[in-house]
Amino acid sequence: MERNTPRLLDSIEQAFGELALTVEVGGHLLPAPEARRALLASSSREVRDRALTAVIARARESEDGKLLLTGLLLPALRRLSGRLARQWGADPDDVDAEVCLALTEVAVERKPPVTAVASSVVWEVHRRVRSTLAKWCGERGRQRCLEEVVGVLASPILRLSAPRDPEDLVDSAVRQGVLTAAEATLIVTTRLEGRQLVAVARGQRQPAPRLFDRRRGAEARLVAMLAGHAVRRRRPAMLRTRSAWAA
Repeated sequence: MERNTPRLLDSIEQAFGELALTVEVGGHLLPAPEARRALLASSSREVRDRALTAVIARARESEDGKLLLTGLLLPALRRLSGRLARQWGADPDDVDAEVCLALTEVAVERKPPVTAVASSVVWEVHRRVRSTLAKWCGERGRQRCLEEVVGVLASPILRLSAPRDPEDLVDSAVRQGVLTAAEATLIVTTRLEGRQLVAVARGQRQPAPRLFDRRRGAEARLVAMLAGHAVRRRRPAMLRTRSAWAA
């Protein structure tokens, strides 16, 4: 069936492209679309964190600020919404709306993290929308989600988490400080979404072996946590990644 109206995120993309606001990126004021391209291409975590922290402050003050924040994170929000809609069998339009609502709530309610701002914000949106979908879809939707995830991969994390939802496990590890939000994003992206680690490394302009070692270390801490061993808490600055910005 053909759609008579555009998807919410498509409408936001159009409005973002017409937004008459600028963003400071590395000391330069750039129009919103150009700022997003610059942030996606930047290899400096400090530049990205500084820019997004300032935009979050603007999102608390005006509707245009909320649109600016949503537009900057739109590549990650699209991927997140699509994956959650598929996993839970939910209406994509509903999931789009919940993702946008959760982002607004996170921007207004929570103090921005000091580092890895994009990863932390997107992860919190992910956690909130999953919680909503669990209430909407009930046990049947949850079972569908688990079957899809377990059917894609047979990683140590999935085996050890059974019968627990592996994303719940990763979220719990973030809350306990076992993983950073960026490490959690790396695991979810490559293990549960099935994206090739080499492709993720290329998008982040990092050597694939470095990301492989970081994922292996993060998963080792998850295994230790499941086994009940003491795990040293991680600080967000210890993993530099652009995955939350990447399309």
